[in-house]
Amino acid sequence: MKHILLIVAIGFSYFLTAQKTDVESKLIEYGITSDALDHAMKDAGAVYSFNLKTTTESDGKTDIEESHFAPNQPVGSKWILDSHNGNAPSKKQLKNFDKVHNTKVEGIDGKVDDTSWKILTDDESIFTISFSYDKSSLPKKYQFLGDCTGTAVFNKKTKSLEKVEFVNNVPLHIKFFNVSKLNMVVTYIKFDGKFVMETETIDMTVDMLGQSITVKEKMEYTNYKKVK
Repeated sequence: MKHILLIVAIGFSYFLTAQKTDVESKLIEYGITSDALDHAMKDAGAVYSFNLKTTTESDGKTDIEESHFAPNQPVGSKWILDSHNGNAPSKKQLKNFDKVHNTKVEGIDGKVDDTSWKILTDDESIFTISFSYDKSSLPKKYQFLGDCTGTAVFNKKTKSLEKVEFVNNVPLHIKFFNVSKLNMVVTYIKFDGKFVMETETIDMTVDMLGQSITVKEKMEYTNYKKVK
């Protein structure tokens, strides 16, 4: 489940390089640039290092991972797990971490359905739009996003992307889990003139063996630095 919002910015970039639409015109009018959106979620081509704290709560248990991202390292080694629940990670934990974070990304193109863009709010301070992905364009591991509706919230006064939220429209199958309810929210800060992630919060209701289990995951991104 970690970093599935990697897709978001790529979807935006497809949209923003296409022909002008009402939404694009509004973003330009409000001074929110496409290159800032395009950088919001990418690992590929990243130039910033940062620290990540991931807290997962499920079935009365809490796990905390401390890690960091080093963009100048080779593909497959950019994400480094530093500790698990305050201790040095075991070989199994390192293997699981690498499987989630350091796999090579293939075919991520996440094209937004051109007919899905919709302006929800356009008042004095907030501009909100909804969108959905063309499911056929999504890689297999991210295809569940094609059954979700995304909402992006922009602050017109600060000319910033404040958050992106996804909710599912139908029950989902994610990895080995049957998910009846998904809510995923990413908040942003501005660093070096770009929008970068501040927090990513995922709330899921997972159906296992006839029981519903709540899984909550919060990721906190800190200490951004530009790496030459």
